[in-house]
Amino acid sequence: MTIWQDIDQRPGTKLRRWQRKAHILARKATHKGHVRYILTWRVWSGLLIALMVMISLLANPAYRQWVLTALSNIVIIGGILAAPVISLVAWIGVTLPSHAPLHQAAPTLFIGALLWMAMGIVSAHARCEGHAER
Repeated sequence: MTIWQDIDQRPGTKLRRWQRKAHILARKATHKGHVRYILTWRVWSGLLIALMVMISLLANPAYRQWVLTALSNIVIIGGILAAPVISLVAWIGVTLPSHAPLHQAAPTLFIGALLWMAMGIVSAHARCEGHAER
């Protein structure tokens, strides 16, 4: 920076520069609401299209059987393997100070682990009984 550029940096020039930045940020903030509306509309449209595709795919009995088998395998394996790991992480969270995020998430983790374990057990019994009837 030369001496002449330093002289040009008067407080009034700096103030005008900050005012311009504030004006641009204010315009972006008002524009953000419009962008959020457009993005929300696109997300809901995408979800509706995905729902329609899933409904049309699940109308096919063979595909529906494959999806249900895959989901039940995920639930069974998750109930057996992931639920104990989640409950262990929750126990570690219980031992942390009360302001720690993991401590605050511990009850939710316990409930999630118990539900996943229960779904795994129910799904395993349903698959076992389904194979016994054939």
